[in-house]
Amino acid sequence: LDNGTSLQTDTLFSALAPGSYEIMIIDIHNCTAYQSITIDSPDPAIITALDVQNTTCGYDNGAVLISVAFDGEVMYSINGGVMQNDNQINNLPAGTYNVDILDEYGCAAASESFTIEPSIIPTIDDLVSSPEECGRGNGQFEIIAGGGIGELSYSMDSINFSSTNEFGNLTEGSYTAYVMDEIGCVIETVVRLEGTPPVEVYMVDITEPDCFQENGIINIGVEGGTGEISYSLNDGPIQNSGIYENMTGGDYSIYVYDVLGCDHSYDFTVEMPLCPIYFPNIFTPNENTNNRYVISTEAAYGVDILKYHIYDRWGELVYSSLNFDIHKADSKGWDGYFRGEKAVMGVYTYLIEAAHPNGKIKYYGGDFLLLR
Repeated sequence: LDNGTSLQTDTLFSALAPGSYEIMIIDIHNCTAYQSITIDSPDPAIITALDVQNTTCGYDNGAVLISVAFDGEVMYSINGGVMQNDNQINNLPAGTYNVDILDEYGCAAASESFTIEPSIIPTIDDLVSSPEECGRGNGQFEIIAGGGIGELSYSMDSINFSSTNEFGNLTEGSYTAYVMDEIGCVIETVVRLEGTPPVEVYMVDITEPDCFQENGIINIGVEGGTGEISYSLNDGPIQNSGIYENMTGGDYSIYVYDVLGCDHSYDFTVEMPLCPIYFPNIFTPNENTNNRYVISTEAAYGVDILKYHIYDRWGELVYSSLNFDIHKADSKGWDGYFRGEKAVMGVYTYLIEAAHPNGKIKYYGGDFLLLR
């Protein structure tokens, strides 16, 4: 190749630069032949563009698309990694990278660098909550959030988002709150709402008063509530005990509340006591002052006698009277006669149906002795 200056028997010439060459061939008889050749040099592959996609939503989802100028096959790698045929490299975290390429002739282009920026994700900076009080479904919380891209929106079901960051009318329990930015990045957090128990009257134990006595007892049982419970009966004075003594029959309303103001009212009735009805055990009609078998009760206690029956010892009805005021029994009671004749002396039986002032119907039965 050098006009005969250096001769070789090998037909291979290597490490030649691009250019034109004349090959000279000499045989053993010193005969020569010549051939001209040209060695071309193809343009090297070069990187023309790097299309970088930054990470989003805090994920390692950055990417780069590598564009090259070369008419042939090219291999790609970043940061000295394994070469690949695909010119797009995905799932890259934020950071700075070097791109290397190698063409089909083994020629490497100069490295190019690029940077994938970290994403700005929404952040929940604070949660402000108020517990549910008194079991009324009045708990609430507010999300204080920042970061992200553009305006933030909020949700409690990850489906329906709005610009409202306050949620109310909640009961005690755990909730998941979601924050989303304009490009759809979502973060979530669990919100635990505490609650205070409602106060409730669960029992009213009544010891009924005696007839025309103020000796009844009311015992109020309360469950739930926070702290000390206060009681007020019929809008009366406040006390810290649920026991009321010296009570009479009637309608009552108890109002209870705790230190947080949780309250409950309950209406109840203490039955009017049944005053006794008195039945004489001896009847002595004398045609003068004791002419009727009179039953009686307290003077101020009204009882309606619905049925008043007198029977002899064989069970035969000897007298009957209906629907009269007990205090008029001196005119409605049995006069000691049967079928117009004086009844014989002996034992007789009464059966009385009486309606008391509280509406209760009660039956009375017994016997008495008729003497003359």
